[in-house]
Amino acid sequence: MTIKKLIVALLTLGSVAVLASPALSVPVEILLQTGGDDLRAGSYANFYIKLRGRPLIARNNITRRQNLANNSLTRRTIDIPELTSLNQVEYCEIEHVSQESGGQTADNWNLDSAVIRMRRPSDSALVTICERTRRHRFDGNNRRLTINRVR
Repeated sequence: MTIKKLIVALLTLGSVAVLASPALSVPVEILLQTGGDDLRAGSYANFYIKLRGRPLIARNNITRRQNLANNSLTRRTIDIPELTSLNQVEYCEIEHVSQESGGQTADNWNLDSAVIRMRRPSDSALVTICERTRRHRFDGNNRRLTINRVR
C-alpha cells in the first residue's frame, strides 16, 4: 500500500468514527405510575434532564395529552442524543402542565412513582438513572418535581 492510499484510508476511518459517535446515544425510558387521581386528558407532562456541563434538556408533552387513568402505568421512550453515559446525569424533572377550559379548576395528578432508565452503552444492561417511589401530588401550586439521580 502506498503512503497516499494509507493516508486516504486513515482519513476515511477517522471521518467514519466522527460520524458514528452520535449513535452511541441510547433511548431513555420513562415509567410513570399514576395513583388515585388521574392526569386529565388535555393536560400533560414535560420531562427535563440535567447533564453535567449542559443546560437543562427538555422533552415536551411526553404524555401526548392523553388521560393517564387512576392506578395506571405509562411507559414512554424518548431520544436524548446528548446522553451517552450514566455519569453525565445530575437529575431529572417531571413538570405537570394543567389545561383548564371554562370553569374548570387546575388538574391535580397523583404520581405514585417515576422511574427513568437507559441501556448502558457498554453492555446494554438496563440501568435506572433517576427514581422516585414516594407519591407526589401535583396541584395548582405544585407543578414541578425534581427526581434525584440514583447513586
